[in-house]
Amino acid sequence: MRCRSTLGALALFVALSLGATGFAVSTPQIWTVLAFDAKGDGRDPSLPDAAQLSYRYDQQQDMLWFRLSLYGKANQDAFGVNIVMDTGGDDAAKMNWWGSNKDFKFDKLVTAWVTRAGGRYHGTIGVGDAAGAKAKNFNNLVQNNLEVRTEGDAIVVGLKRSDLTDKMKMSLIAAVGSNERWNDDIPNATSVTLDLAAARPTRGLRELDFGRNNFRLPSTYKTLANDQPPLIVRKGRGRETLILIPGVYSGSQVFDEFMKRNESQYRFYLVTPPGLNGTSARPLPPETTSYGELSWTRRLERDVLDLISREKLNRPVIVAHGFPGSLIAAEMGDGGPPFRRIGRGYRHRRYSGAVLSVAQRP
Repeated sequence: MRCRSTLGALALFVALSLGATGFAVSTPQIWTVLAFDAKGDGRDPSLPDAAQLSYRYDQQQDMLWFRLSLYGKANQDAFGVNIVMDTGGDDAAKMNWWGSNKDFKFDKLVTAWVTRAGGRYHGTIGVGDAAGAKAKNFNNLVQNNLEVRTEGDAIVVGLKRSDLTDKMKMSLIAAVGSNERWNDDIPNATSVTLDLAAARPTRGLRELDFGRNNFRLPSTYKTLANDQPPLIVRKGRGRETLILIPGVYSGSQVFDEFMKRNESQYRFYLVTPPGLNGTSARPLPPETTSYGELSWTRRLERDVLDLISREKLNRPVIVAHGFPGSLIAAEMGDGGPPFRRIGRGYRHRRYSGAVLSVAQRP
């Protein structure tokens, strides 16, 4: 899997479990993430627990795909999935969803409550509307029109968009459970908006690419040597020093307005983690290295310490806007290695100062 930022690399080798309802298609590779869900918030811990909802739209084939990643491996022999949609119809033709997200009203319902036999999925499969759902006829509009399969820890459902709606914009939630019982919604409140006609965002986009091995960079890729510093931009003329670290989904301009407003008050060092915002990544660690070692994050930590030492900075404030800088900030805040807590600050043999991790724009 690749979040489309070199620094967000994880290795995931996916073995596909075939079992569609009868169609033969190539496996979708790149998915756009719509929502995340907390672990353990389902009704029954023995049933599927939703972790992430993503989609892919094949415009040429007019195929709309949904991928529900789970905490734990999907049971390929029996499961239940619903994609619950508000396609913008008349409110009188809608009803409230019956899961945890009860305030969401829908007019179309994609259902795959299935068991596997003879290499195929059987059960309640298809598209219905609110009237059908009220009558317990959940696929009253179209039957057996879905592509259904499991892929490791995920359940994948695909259908023709025209079987669902003639519109390109819709609101939706998704649900997982057994082939007989609902268990968990994603999201648990409100909904996500899907606009298939909208231009691809230039920032803040979360994508998964299952066609790549993230423990290997392309042979033509030029990495940032380990003895070279990352991109560091210096701005401001104030007396107090701030080290700013953008995150994976921050974009290159996340701190621009903040620096402009405060250039007379602070001196800024904007440190871009290698691999983000068009910069070169560090060399990858050996494939046998555990992801838990956080090799690139630890190297970024050293980059920050090197900056402080090189510029002889006195107790700078470190401001991180999400991962990976937030991990550094959290470690400093916890007094963990290589830091230890000293009163209200944190001291290392090369650093003493304050840390701040922010989730929104400063």
